[in-house]
Amino acid sequence: MHKIISVTDLNGLDKLDKIKVNHSNLLGTFVNEVISFGSSSLNFEWADDSGKILTTSYVEDIEIFENKIKVTTENSIYVFEEVV
Repeated sequence: MHKIISVTDLNGLDKLDKIKVNHSNLLGTFVNEVISFGSSSLNFEWADDSGKILTTSYVEDIEIFENKIKVTTENSIYVFEEVV
């Protein structure tokens, strides 16, 4: 399970508060693997009662370090932290 700890647009404008409105715990699981950069989206299934999935724009880059994953898409930058 992962938690979204940061979401910004490509200019650095914070977008996390918009997501918190509907998904306050920010927890979920990745539904798919990114097959290829520039043509695959990332799907993140929320671990709440909403039954919804966050689908990003096309993924441009993924950086993995320690317990965090930084995903850069065409429109946003997401940072996920592994929750144990």
